[in-house]
Amino acid sequence: MQIPIIDNKDLKIINLLAEERFIPINKLSQELSVSDRSIRNYIKRINEELVNIISIEAHRTKGVYLNIYDKTLFNKFLKENNQKNLALNSREDRIKYIIDYFVKLDGIATLDELAYQINIGKTTLIGDMKEVDKILKKFSCKIKSKKNIGSYLDYNEIDIRLLILNYCCENYKIEMINDKYLKLETHIIKSLKTDIYNFLTENNYNTTKLILDEIIKHILIMLYRVKKGYIINHIEKKHSVITNHPYLRKYTDSVGELIEEYFDIKVNENGRIYLSIPFLTRNAAVSEIYDEENIDNFVIRIMDKIWLKINQDIGFVINDKKLLKNLALHLNYSINRIIFNVQINNTSTYDIKKKYKFAYRLAELSSKIIEDELGVNVSESETALIAIHFGALLENNKAKVSKLKNFALVCENGLGTSMLLKARLKRMLSSDSKIDVFSIYEFAKIDHSEYQIVFTTISPNTKVFQSISLPIIKIDTLFNENEILNLIENTLYINNFNDNEDNNSFILKFIQDNHIHFYESSDYKEILVDMIDSLIDSNKVNEKFKKYIIDREEVNPTIFDNGIMLPHYTSELIQEPVIAIGVLKEECYHCNKIVKFIILTAYPKEEMIDPDLIIKIYDDIMNIGQDVELMNSLINTNSSAEFKQIIRSL
Repeated sequence: MQIPIIDNKDLKIINLLAEERFIPINKLSQELSVSDRSIRNYIKRINEELVNIISIEAHRTKGVYLNIYDKTLFNKFLKENNQKNLALNSREDRIKYIIDYFVKLDGIATLDELAYQINIGKTTLIGDMKEVDKILKKFSCKIKSKKNIGSYLDYNEIDIRLLILNYCCENYKIEMINDKYLKLETHIIKSLKTDIYNFLTENNYNTTKLILDEIIKHILIMLYRVKKGYIINHIEKKHSVITNHPYLRKYTDSVGELIEEYFDIKVNENGRIYLSIPFLTRNAAVSEIYDEENIDNFVIRIMDKIWLKINQDIGFVINDKKLLKNLALHLNYSINRIIFNVQINNTSTYDIKKKYKFAYRLAELSSKIIEDELGVNVSESETALIAIHFGALLENNKAKVSKLKNFALVCENGLGTSMLLKARLKRMLSSDSKIDVFSIYEFAKIDHSEYQIVFTTISPNTKVFQSISLPIIKIDTLFNENEILNLIENTLYINNFNDNEDNNSFILKFIQDNHIHFYESSDYKEILVDMIDSLIDSNKVNEKFKKYIIDREEVNPTIFDNGIMLPHYTSELIQEPVIAIGVLKEECYHCNKIVKFIILTAYPKEEMIDPDLIIKIYDDIMNIGQDVELMNSLINTNSSAEFKQIIRSL
């Protein structure tokens, strides 16, 4: 049995009665500095919460006394609650206690009462309340005050249920929620769970143990709130987006009817919308198959706007059908989580932002569309989950490495070194890859056509390599496997670009020295015109390009938060990517946004270029934009050679 954790005042009464056989009500009220009526209310609450452990009974002449039903359980209860009382010295524990206190409160409490409960000073409590407000805001709840009366929790009924589930009962198992709020017989919960599972499987709903557990948890909190007299009388407008989805109607009606049958309560239409939350806000199951009929029209509309925004702001077109379907499945649930204020804690957010910078930028654009459509804030955790799907575009290219089977290793360091290198390469590549080892002289005499990549310990500029079209990758005995894998990936994109000096950077492959500019001016338009004129003079773009870029930046500027302006254009007249750089020595402003750096790009139409190449270019750009130290170093350069050298050093 889960040991109940009770309020401090209730605990103090029990501790006093455990030490003294009988205590008059008026003496308890003096000890706790409250009225006799309050003491009677506390005793009533204790008797309700500690059934089968103790009860507090009244003696006709001597006062009240403690009636202990289970001595062992009572001692365990006292130990855990007194330890918890001491633990409230931690701010995190106090904040959780305060929120739990207001959730259970059916009325108003003063800060003095709350400070006494927690046994802290009022100043400390006021500081804690600021953090409480931040947490409650995430769930659209708020502590409100009535002058000279006290404070109370203001909420929408759906929101307080989600606050209880996702904060007060975070990481709780079904048994713990039941022990804390309801104390239903275990067999009833098991039977209900079985009936719901049978319905889901018989009707081909995608389900997992996790989803089923979440459904039961939501039902338990519904029963707890209904027991206290609270039903959902009002549904916010944002919830109406998903209330009429045909896929859900059968589910919510059937589960609602089961609850009515089991617990003899009425589940109204709003209550059935609440029951849809665990089903709507889960993560897409691994085995779930994309079915357009089950994707909400609202989600499809948002996705269309996301693709348009990405194309407008980045100039990037997504053609990966599998990605589009997976992202549609994910957004179908992600948007529902956002609508219902279901908070998630994605512990990988920092790593995703760091590793998949361009993917995270695409996800940020997607989140902005969702925010504008719903009038809500999208958390970094949700944005990072969206980024994972965009990151798949990059990661999928690693699979292409495994398709490369035939490699040549040109080594002049002796048999031992060549065998070591071969073994390491074999481990890094697919197990069925073929790696043939040659000296430089042997390699010069053979037919190279059967090989896809050449690894070598000598300079790629050696004469023998200049006559072949294979990608050449220089390695040594201490090579970093991740770096080599990245270089192999690069060859899948740029077989036509063999400037090995710039092997680590895609943007340098498309930047000519005369297209790296340095400006003292603070007039962004003047700078942009000069950069475009330079490209026109080099026959890279035409006047149409100039008009499009200038007009577009006036209406919809492409300025990122890091101060990078990224104007771009696509045309069938452009044969390969064109990039120009503008380094601003003086910061300038456009549309109230700071501009430190201009990266002007032009691309062929999407059918004329591998979209993966554009991804790699933008990934380079994102790497620059998210590295403040690197940005400052580039801004302080004064020549194209110096600028390119810093990029090469990445």
